[in-house]
Amino acid sequence: MDEARKQRSSPRLLALLGEPDRLSVVAGLIANNEPPQDLKKTSSEMMIGQLEAGGVLSNGEVTKESLSALLKECLTEVRELIKDEHTPPSAKHLRQLKFKHGRLVRIPSNPAQRAELLSWLVDSLLVDPSYQESELKVLLRTVHDDHAALRRYLVDGGYMRREPHSGTYYLCRD
Repeated sequence: MDEARKQRSSPRLLALLGEPDRLSVVAGLIANNEPPQDLKKTSSEMMIGQLEAGGVLSNGEVTKESLSALLKECLTEVRELIKDEHTPPSAKHLRQLKFKHGRLVRIPSNPAQRAELLSWLVDSLLVDPSYQESELKVLLRTVHDDHAALRRYLVDGGYMRREPHSGTYYLCRD
């Protein structure tokens, strides 16, 4: 794993905990020291492996205190990302766009404005060379709720490409 990705773990963590079944596994482990009974054993084992790889669990165990500390660290990191990277852009076309609380109110229909927006996203927000779809979703939702449209515009505009079999998105840098 590269250094930039190690330093920014919040998108990965949020993507892990954003999936309802994985979140129910964490809740079951905290409440009962075992995953929920309604999940298949293989599914539970796979999710526990994903949660361990993501740093949520250690040896299949989690405590309220460790999860709380992890989420506080994640929140601090997200606040820094928003403060540092989500100041509304100053490019000529983007000054005309409406931002509220650092988030885009509406995706521009004007092609020149949209191209400026996508360039800004690639330059300021998308710093890693590749993203899993769940990570990209978390990052793009910090800019606008319609993450799927932003992702589609990034791919259609040639800013990113998607690996069809793995669902991994790669930045297309000049």
